Amino acid sequence: MNPSQHNEAEPDFAEPTKGPPKILIADDDPGVVRVLSARCKRMGAEVITASNGLLAILKAKQDFPDFVIVDINMPEIDGFNVCDWLLDPGRPRLNVIVLTGNQDQETLERCDALGTYHVLKSSQAWETIGSILSRELGIKAPEYDTRAQQIEKSLEKKTTGVPSDGPRILLVEDDKDMLRFLEPRLRKLGATVFTAENAVDGYRMASRELPNVIISDYLMPEGGGHYMLWRLRANKRTAGIPVLVVTGDTSVGKKTTLRDDDLFGFGGPTKIFYKPLFMDDLIEEVKKHLSAHSGMAKTAAS
Repeated sequence: MNPSQHNEAEPDFAEPTKGPPKILIADDDPGVVRVLSARCKRMGAEVITASNGLLAILKAKQDFPDFVIVDINMPEIDGFNVCDWLLDPGRPRLNVIVLTGNQDQETLERCDALGTYHVLKSSQAWETIGSILSRELGIKAPEYDTRAQQIEKSLEKKTTGVPSDGPRILLVEDDKDMLRFLEPRLRKLGATVFTAENAVDGYRMASRELPNVIISDYLMPEGGGHYMLWRLRANKRTAGIPVLVVTGDTSVGKKTTLRDDDLFGFGGPTKIFYKPLFMDDLIEEVKKHLSAHSGMAKTAAS
């Protein structure tokens, strides 16, 4: 059933009770949730968190919030469907901030149609969020202190001094020995190499840096390669990035479930390399994608 459809069997929702305002934060990025939760609590708010869209709806049913901060691309149910459910006319009125890395016209128009705020994910996002919460909930935003700003920047793992016009490779691998083995060899190709140690950080890095090719392990913490591929292919900005999977699991790529069938068809990895890895084969494949990028850049410049 579409979560935005109002179920007549659902109980009526009472207006939020008096007391500290309740803020629901729905985002599958634990770093974002951690920072936002701490800041909202410092404003005197009660915080409810959810790591996916379905959990956000279930928690809202149990304890309807006064305000919601929600990501768009989440597992189970996406943020816009969560908004559809929360903003149903049969439910108490509330304000929603859509906090996302997407700033395409379609996203902006959808936020406008729903009547939600649109805030772009960045190290300065809290200044906007704090101002909105303060105005709408009538609570004072704490000062934007330097220490908290430094924590946010470290959570983002932002890379500075990176050339914007050269080839870019994202390496996602939780094995530090494998990282040390691959990274210098990839740099020899003249590329800027970004690294991430899990699927969540890999997706965040890809969304921010838009690499020309991604090399990723498959069995990783924080969702693994399956999760990262799903997030990448669901985002228009990252959907076309070539993804080379390197794995020791020979079952990867075999269509054993419906979800595997979806991922390893049109929207899956570009190529799978099984361990033990033949480095020359991987390098040749990477060169192909970097050459394609170079050719497109030259065409655009001419």
